Amino acid sequence: MPVLAPLLVRTNAEPFGERELPLLEERLRRQGDDTDLGVLDVPEQLLLGPDGRTRRGGLQYTTRAFAHACSLLAGGLAELAGDLSGERPRMAVPPALCSIDDAIAVFNLAVARRFALAEGMQIICDARQRLFEGLVGASYRRVTNAEFLEQVESATSSFAAGTEFRGAALVGRALSLRYRAVTPCFEAAPGDAFHRAYLFGNTETGDGSARAYSGLWRAADGGWSFGDFREGGRLRHQGKAFRRLLGRALAAVETRATSTDELSRRAGVLRLLPLARPGRARSDHGRMRALVGALSARGLSRLSGQAAVLDVMGRSAASTDAMAIPGLGARTALSERTAYDLFVALARRAAEQHAPSRREKQEQLAYSLLVGRVRLPLPAPTHSAEDES
Repeated sequence: MPVLAPLLVRTNAEPFGERELPLLEERLRRQGDDTDLGVLDVPEQLLLGPDGRTRRGGLQYTTRAFAHACSLLAGGLAELAGDLSGERPRMAVPPALCSIDDAIAVFNLAVARRFALAEGMQIICDARQRLFEGLVGASYRRVTNAEFLEQVESATSSFAAGTEFRGAALVGRALSLRYRAVTPCFEAAPGDAFHRAYLFGNTETGDGSARAYSGLWRAADGGWSFGDFREGGRLRHQGKAFRRLLGRALAAVETRATSTDELSRRAGVLRLLPLARPGRARSDHGRMRALVGALSARGLSRLSGQAAVLDVMGRSAASTDAMAIPGLGARTALSERTAYDLFVALARRAAEQHAPSRREKQEQLAYSLLVGRVRLPLPAPTHSAEDES
């Protein structure tokens, strides 16, 4: 996403481990204490001064808040500002043709001309750090990340299988929480146990929504995979009944999950699907490209897709080897690997994604592969001479 690096504050992910729940609670409490909300009623609240801060309030935009403000005002405005500033130019241009002042002027022009498109929205800012963190609609019903964590803790404590906190990530005002069931729900093979897993998210800015998804956690390697809205739900921070509906949605994620029997059956199906036909080792390069293309068509970057397929060739789902990308001599023919190996590789490599949103996207792709929502270019069955006669 194009940004004005000298002017904007990039919000990096803050990870919290399974034993750091108290630290997370304290971090979210401080975030709530530092928060101010205000109504956007004059252009000066958005307009940038020569120092890169808003003319009223002296706030500095975060990258996410700036991108959101641009999207409200004009299509392509963030890209144009990034191009003009030289931070992310469209093409190779000499520094003399880039100007942060011009980028500010273009943004301010859009604000002056189209302020009415954002007027009346609410501003969320960090009063202590003087950060402009986001815009939300006039009907927004705020649930702080600290309150959301409390609700999730309450909901998961009543789940039948018993759950435990396994980690979290905070990126500005976006929080994601991971829980898993204490006991396994099925084994894909002897010693290959899976636990129910749950992903909860809350965003105080931007689309202002809460979400809850169910999925799986694999004990052998700690890989996560999650469903989409069909295994959970998404709820916008709107309406007087929002808090009551949120409690219901968090509790319902357990009951909306795909049945254990179906997940176990699907794992068995994937284990029987080879990624290539035997005796075609020379065609592995073409098979790799086809598999990477299929994953890319579902939104995964080509680099991540290549890493997952190379991981499959370097180690099977049953392997405990920590090896990452295998060398040429260490690769195993794809005919000896199955769609289940690819599912496992996608899930366990997702943790390498730095951005939580990208990690979750890859984990959802892995789950979609498991439940049969992804069509892989699997080899056609071979035919004998008798079949053709």
